[in-house]
Amino acid sequence: FTLNKGTAENIGFAIFLDDGTLTRMRPGLKTPLKDNGSGQYVLNLSAQYARTSGNPVTKGSVESTVTIKISAD
Repeated sequence: FTLNKGTAENIGFAIFLDDGTLTRMRPGLKTPLKDNGSGQYVLNLSAQYARTSGNPVTKGSVESTVTIKISAD
């Protein structure tokens, strides 16, 4: 995850994995995945705007990048 690189301040995105419930994915933390019973994994991701502090949000663009690393233990 990168923080907002746009012009708006105190705003960014939160990324969620829909695994039956919405699990918020957090930078640097592992998110366990469940296979679908056939050894396949489905990543249903969604994003929503999220405040990054208690300070007022300023208008402008919101730009972030998400890179997902998948590995098997």
